[in-house]
Amino acid sequence: MPGIVSHGAAHRAGRNLEPSTRRLHGRCRGELMGADLVTILRNFRIEPSTTFTATDGDVLDGCVSPGTYRLLRFDFLSHNAGNADLHFGPPPPPPPFTLPPGSPWVWSQSHGHYHLRDFNQYALLNLSDQQVRPGFKQAFCLMDVERTNPNAPRTSGFYSCSDQGVSAGWSDVYSSGLPCQYITVDGVTDGDYRLVATTNVSQVATEDRYNNNSVVIGLRLQGSTVTQVPLAWSGWERRGGILIQPPKAVSWGPNRLDVFGVGTDSAMYHMAWNGSTWSGWNRLGGIFIAPVEAVSWGPNRLDVFGIGTDSALYHMAWNGSSWSGWQRRGGILIQPPVSAVSWGPNRLDVFGIGTDSALYHMAWNGSSWSGWNRLGGILIAAVEAVSWGPNRLDVFGIGTDSALYHMAWNGSSWSGWQRRGGILIQPPVSAVSWGPNRLDVFGIGTDSALYHMAWNGSSWSGWNRLGGILIAPVEAVSWGPNRIDVFGIGTDSALYQMAWNGSSWSGWQRRGGILIQPPVSAVSWAVNRLDVFGVGTDSALYRMRYG
Repeated sequence: MPGIVSHGAAHRAGRNLEPSTRRLHGRCRGELMGADLVTILRNFRIEPSTTFTATDGDVLDGCVSPGTYRLLRFDFLSHNAGNADLHFGPPPPPPPFTLPPGSPWVWSQSHGHYHLRDFNQYALLNLSDQQVRPGFKQAFCLMDVERTNPNAPRTSGFYSCSDQGVSAGWSDVYSSGLPCQYITVDGVTDGDYRLVATTNVSQVATEDRYNNNSVVIGLRLQGSTVTQVPLAWSGWERRGGILIQPPKAVSWGPNRLDVFGVGTDSAMYHMAWNGSTWSGWNRLGGIFIAPVEAVSWGPNRLDVFGIGTDSALYHMAWNGSSWSGWQRRGGILIQPPVSAVSWGPNRLDVFGIGTDSALYHMAWNGSSWSGWNRLGGILIAAVEAVSWGPNRLDVFGIGTDSALYHMAWNGSSWSGWQRRGGILIQPPVSAVSWGPNRLDVFGIGTDSALYHMAWNGSSWSGWNRLGGILIAPVEAVSWGPNRIDVFGIGTDSALYQMAWNGSSWSGWQRRGGILIQPPVSAVSWAVNRLDVFGVGTDSALYRMRYG
């Protein structure tokens, strides 16, 4: 692995650019996979006393005010874990050039070149997830600094601050000694904390997926030393309400959670965690006969779907400042709930079962809804839809023979239904994707054990028995490449969890609680972070978290 090169040194060296091999926005024509930035943190240290003057670059760049500070420093790596380059492009001419309004570029006084504005974000949290130090958005110059993956196609750096991007398998590295690469921790008492860091926080650079851009790290601060500590489960906490249907949780960004449920009046209720406090339950209205579905396609954006008393689909959206109110999207749907998924910004796909037991689909293309399209099949339960990349959809349902059936959208056409076998009870199945062209599907067999099958990019694995005795559908979630967590309810009504770490399954672990209204809803807003929500015996919402 080559040594770390400072951004300034690399910029002066003038990397050899190869326009003939350049990939725009991480995607070549016909390529099915693309760029995927993940955050890596390392080399934590405390600087007990550092003084900044009014002429220091850190002050000129707005990172800190003049004064003396205690600093938590660390290396920040924006690693391209995908199989294609992330290419942003050359910056504008240097000052005195005037940037147009809304430009993503900002001139760094301390580094002497253009950065992408507010590209990375850091925050120090306490063990209750509250911010001890507010999130700081750091500008970034995207370039190849370290060949993090030894199998990366390129053996030497390609992108620089004069033509910004990150090659597949490479990382842009901001080492701990660089200007603005720290969090001020003056007055922070000794103890255990969580450091949350996110790359491409505003999603200004195009990736194939954004749900693994954040990472949570456990840190212990003790005077002038800092050490990394293990993460742990929190135990159950009561969030209140009276719910008659399973909850649905979603996250649109780091340390942000939104939970939806149906109350005793059959209306939709919503509560949110904003990074410091819970909002309490807010009534969003409507009259619903089944669990609701929620999805996010970008920062501060939520779309919620439910089936009304006329069996039609209803939809409402949060645009960052207000709710749209309920809009009727039509159809006559049975076997609720619907399944909704987004494969890119301002794109939504919704699937439901019609009165003829066939699958129906409608889509939002960024400007209008398509109306319902019949995709066929004869299905006995709600379907599960998942996307592993732009313009790619996979849908799973259970047929009249209790076997799994699957169909896929490849960007231009649907595959038709393919039988994947098995004999499954407790529908629907749960499906998840942890990377491009990768799918994992989970269902309950006739012996009440969990069964799993996977698509590895070229073939299906067939069904594998993972054991347990489960009384309700499971929930699967992934917080990063080659990581899966599965949650189910056992015969004692407690939550059980098992995890795939990239090489083996952990086996079932009992997480406790007494839960009704299954299944639970699980969500991850960062690598090393899980939040699980379920309904207790008092019909209130309960939550537990890892990380």
